[in-house]
Amino acid sequence: MLFHNAMPEVKIQYIGHASFYIEWKDEKIYLDPWLKSPGIAGGWTSPVSPIGLDDVKEATVVLVTHGHIDHIGHAIEIVKKTGACLICTPEVGMYADIHGIPYDSDPDPKSGRNYWMYPLNVGGSCNIRGVTYTMVPAFHSSSIMHYDYVKNKTRYPDAAAGYVISFPDGPVIYASGDTGVSMEMHMIQELYSPEICIMTAGGQYNMGIREFAYACKILKPKIAIPCHYDTFPRQRLDKEKLRQAVSVMSPSTNLVFLNPGESLRYVAESAWFVER
Repeated sequence: MLFHNAMPEVKIQYIGHASFYIEWKDEKIYLDPWLKSPGIAGGWTSPVSPIGLDDVKEATVVLVTHGHIDHIGHAIEIVKKTGACLICTPEVGMYADIHGIPYDSDPDPKSGRNYWMYPLNVGGSCNIRGVTYTMVPAFHSSSIMHYDYVKNKTRYPDAAAGYVISFPDGPVIYASGDTGVSMEMHMIQELYSPEICIMTAGGQYNMGIREFAYACKILKPKIAIPCHYDTFPRQRLDKEKLRQAVSVMSPSTNLVFLNPGESLRYVAESAWFVER
């Protein structure tokens, strides 16, 4: 399907759990990329992702919201493989430095290293190839549970965050990361007015049905995409109940459910569709 519109299309593909791939012009952005095998030796791999590391050919930016293994996932491997920029908290950045991505670095053509890192903290922004990434608050416990945790149970402190992704001639996307509903969402709405919200909805470790619907009421997005559900038995989502709750609390929001591998293609409010 083609749209006759000056705004470049944004593609948002659901990889599964809390992982997404976002494409805009030449930008190929991974958010919390937790993939199927091959994965971390001895560690979890995603039971729902349709893609593995071998399927990732290109990336320009990899966003990590926090250090739990189902979110940092395969971020370090993708950055090294593709020459992408890793955007993350300082703590995840220092951990990635231990594992080969120099902290707060630019590419180093002399050494042949094309991958790099731009750590942020809450309130900070960076502009990578025309796209602005802003780190915003999330309320969630975190520690870095990754290679070293799998190997010898070593954990490092970390903090959770979300991101606002602003395209210069495209929509503003808010990715909540793992969080509960919070008053800071009012600030996110007033400052950034996201058109698309990607938010957790599985309960247990983050927002559930009532909280997700209330977050939609605060944020007023045109489209809301739930994630972080149906991966594990205790995080099952009643989609019809969520649909009803959102219709009551935020009737102007289009609730879009994506199965792993499916994509939302978005040009403008009246020009979007789900590619199944």
